[in-house]
Amino acid sequence: MFESVLVSFFSFLDVLYLLDEKPHSLKKYKASSTMEAEESAKRFRIDNGLNELMPLFNLVSTVENLGINLIYLDDVEKKFIGFDGISQSIEGHPFICLRENSNLFRQRFTLAHELGHLVLDIPDDADEEGLCNAFASSLLLPKEALFRKMSKYWKE
Repeated sequence: MFESVLVSFFSFLDVLYLLDEKPHSLKKYKASSTMEAEESAKRFRIDNGLNELMPLFNLVSTVENLGINLIYLDDVEKKFIGFDGISQSIEGHPFICLRENSNLFRQRFTLAHELGHLVLDIPDDADEEGLCNAFASSLLLPKEALFRKMSKYWKE
C-alpha cells in the first residue's frame, strides 16, 4: 500500500522540479499538551488571516496557499481500507496524501490532522496522534466559534 503513496510523492516531486517550484518552509508551533495543540491551532489561524470566530470552511485552499501539495489516492477498488492520510516533507516540499473515496467529513478531519503533523513541533515523548487530533479539531471549529454559535440556544 505505501509503495503507491511513495510513488505518488516522488512522481509529484518530479513535476515540481520540472516546474522549477521552490521548497516551502512552514512555520512550526510547539505542542506538548492538548492545550498547547489547541493554542497552536488558534495561532495558526491568526498567522494565516483566518477568522477565529468562524468554523474553517475552505481548508483545501488554506493548505494549498501554504504551498502544501495535496495528493489524492483513488480508492475505487477499496485497496486502502484503514488508510486515511499521510503527510511528509520531501526535500523541503510538504505533501499531504489523502484517500479520495472516503467520507468527506473524515477526509476534511484527516487533512487538518495531517496539517498538524507538518506544522506542530512535538516532543518525542508526547502523544503525537492525540496532539494532531486536538490541533485538527480546534482548527476546524475553535471553541470561541462553537460557543458563539451555541450561545443563542443557551439564552432561550
